[in-house]
Amino acid sequence: MTSHGKEGPMTDDRTTAERFFEELARAEQVIWIPGAVADPESPPEVFATFCQELPEHTDAQLYRQLPQLARFADAEYDPEPEEVARVLLDTQGFLVQAATPIRRHFTEPGGCQFSWGYYATEWLYAATVDDLEQVILVWVKAEVERQRSHDTERREIAPMTAASSRP
Repeated sequence: MTSHGKEGPMTDDRTTAERFFEELARAEQVIWIPGAVADPESPPEVFATFCQELPEHTDAQLYRQLPQLARFADAEYDPEPEEVARVLLDTQGFLVQAATPIRRHFTEPGGCQFSWGYYATEWLYAATVDDLEQVILVWVKAEVERQRSHDTERREIAPMTAASSRP
């Protein structure tokens, strides 16, 4: 991961693959936007899949990154790939489907249970190929915190529910 200090970008000695392994991150699919929308009337199949999987909630990170796509949130139908391609015609960069396992049963100092057989994905935007790694890792860290919070809430509710069901 790159961190930006006053002197400029600094990197650690690990490779991207090592960081992704340690953080349980994966790039499921990557779409180079100019190549995918070059012919808006005939986008590639992976772009059609992206269009079917556009987030339904307006506060999705993808819509903060690419506000021009927010018009497709809360739609009653999946937008046509050609329509989405036309919206992205002047956009440079990449769409990436990031993935990380669903973690459960968090313990201190940071252990948990997980499997790549059950994982979360999210479509994100990276302006450059160099941004892909950081965009994915930032999302993974936020997703882990969301999972941790959800897991903690479940464990707090379960004992209260069990206690309240006693006669």
